Formats: sequence, C-alpha cells, structure tokens
Amino acid sequence: YQFLQTFFKQFPQYANLPFYVTGESYAGHYVPAVSHRIFQGNTNKEGSYINMKGLAIGNGLVSPVHQYGDYVPFAADNNVITSAQAAALN
Repeated sequence: YQFLQTFFKQFPQYANLPFYVTGESYAGHYVPAVSHRIFQGNTNKEGSYINMKGLAIGNGLVSPVHQYGDYVPFAADNNVITSAQAAALN
C-alpha cells in the first residue's frame, strides 16, 4: 500500500487512471489482501485515493487444502491423464 502511495505521488499523471490489482497462481493470496488494503485506505481516507476499479485472479491458489485434492480428478475428467494414471496417483 505504501509503495502505491509513493508511486502515485511520484507519478501523479497516473493517479486518476483506473487501477486494477491482478495476478495468477500464488497471487490468489496477494491480490485479495492488497485489494482489501487499498479499499481500507480509501474508506478511511488514508493518504491519496487510489482509483481501484477491480481485481482479477487467474488460476489462483487460494486454498491448497481444498484445491490439491481435485487435481487428479480434474486431470482425468479432462483427459490429461488416463484412468490408470489417476488410479496410481490416488
């Protein structure tokens, strides 16, 4: 958050442009946290307003406990691996 405050202070020509927080994979942890911090800062009027318009997470890792167990069935259902390979992995 502090980095963004400093960035927009240093480059004011970008401050009013729409801002999106995006990422993939492990960013499934960071994108929501950074977005929430920006939202808090804007709501509490901390520093300069950041014109955040949205966020996007592609193929995000958000809960390994829940996600890892579905990799083998997903791969088998989509013919990435054979049923024999799925059985061996399970």
